[in-house]
Amino acid sequence: MALSAPGDLCACRPWPVQPCCCDTWPETWPEISGCPPPERELTPDELNALSAQRIASSRLHILSAYRWGLCEDLVRPCGPQQCRRPVNCGPNPYGYGAASPLSPYVSNGSMYNCGCGCSACEIGCTIVLPGPVHEVVSVTIDGAELVPDRDYFVNGEGALVRTEGCWPHVQDMRAACGEPGSFRVDYLRGINPAADPDAIRAVSHLACAIYTDMCGGTCPSLKNATSITRGDVTWEKTPGARDTGVEPADEWLDLINPRRMTQLPYVRSLDLPRWIFRGASEFRRRTSGASS
Repeated sequence: MALSAPGDLCACRPWPVQPCCCDTWPETWPEISGCPPPERELTPDELNALSAQRIASSRLHILSAYRWGLCEDLVRPCGPQQCRRPVNCGPNPYGYGAASPLSPYVSNGSMYNCGCGCSACEIGCTIVLPGPVHEVVSVTIDGAELVPDRDYFVNGEGALVRTEGCWPHVQDMRAACGEPGSFRVDYLRGINPAADPDAIRAVSHLACAIYTDMCGGTCPSLKNATSITRGDVTWEKTPGARDTGVEPADEWLDLINPRRMTQLPYVRSLDLPRWIFRGASEFRRRTSGASS
């Protein structure tokens, strides 16, 4: 089975904030929110604005069932259980044991036999990464980084396809990333909120509410409100436990996740081979080693 955990997602990027709706937002926002950040020491208001941006981004990322927002993901794929041993490791070069069956399959109009060993199985040439897949940053095998488009590409379903040959089914999980015997994929996971003006509006209003509350102002929160009046129109509102309390943000969440699901449903088949992914510990080992 393909296993993935929220802990595999690390280094989520803050969403773009347009502070036009927030009168008290620092005027230096274009400077401090750019990359690289300014070398000078930031003021308390500027630090609060950056904190509010990250808090709002994190909340909408969670409330969108972890689909919206770009997060760096590092995974180390392991092939399906049926194809994890090399073909030459057992008495039968095509699988386990003398009576190991062969499973026929069709690829590009040709018939092949896929044994339990690492043959040219269709599943071995395509890896369906835990998505949504925004962009594959790098693919490294035995310490050598592959070349995009020449060695691999990402199809319309977010699957990583090898152009020649197939992906390794086994790897040494004791080896660190970049060492011989390792296989890793770095990619950006999630839907880019910068491409949706409604998402930018939602995070901007939520960040403004958080910033105003941090600075001791009057926070425009509607948390626990039972009625809302706009001009001559008044309507009743039943606040939910997974609402932000900020109207533009909750309006956007009503569109992309109206039932406030914590994760989107998916279907798994026990009969079909699936890749297994590991990654969170590798990301922590890499970042802790880089900072030490």
